[in-house]
Amino acid sequence: MKMINLFPTTIYENYYEGDLSPYVDKCMKLKDKIKCGGNNWINKPYNTYDTYDLFKDKFFKKLIDFFNENVETFSKEIGVKKVSIKTGCGWFNLYNKGDSQEFHDHNFNIISGIFYLKSNKDDAFTVFKSPINELPSDKNDENNFYTWKNYRVPPVQGKLLLFRSNLEHCVEKQMFNSSRITIALNYK
Repeated sequence: MKMINLFPTTIYENYYEGDLSPYVDKCMKLKDKIKCGGNNWINKPYNTYDTYDLFKDKFFKKLIDFFNENVETFSKEIGVKKVSIKTGCGWFNLYNKGDSQEFHDHNFNIISGIFYLKSNKDDAFTVFKSPINELPSDKNDENNFYTWKNYRVPPVQGKLLLFRSNLEHCVEKQMFNSSRITIALNYK
């Protein structure tokens, strides 16, 4: 018998080892100066999508270098030859109690990412939706990753996730009174 895994959905994970507190402080200061973006979003946590690109702020250079290095590694590993780190852009999202983000993708990009800048174990999970929808959910074995409909990722401060931009994902409702901050990344 032979199993052939075709068309895998890959999520890359790595961890930043440096001090994140200066970046958290900077984002909190920017929140008071920069208007909220994401005008076409249904659920609207505070974000700087289309209002402030972190990749153009030299303060974030060390963090962006970390993102770029990992994007280069990930894109080579999955066989994507034409990802340019020069086309990267990023914004931050601030989730407070009651905030969430609907399922969406980042089409028109190649590689996207989520970086957990500030989070704790009680914060909202990120959920990735399986692109394969052939079986009714009551026929699936929830313990077999071949039939998972969703993949839930706990927010761990310093964790970087990278994935193909067409992979749908969402953020569950933030149930606790804490500030969950993520940085979203897109590469063309």
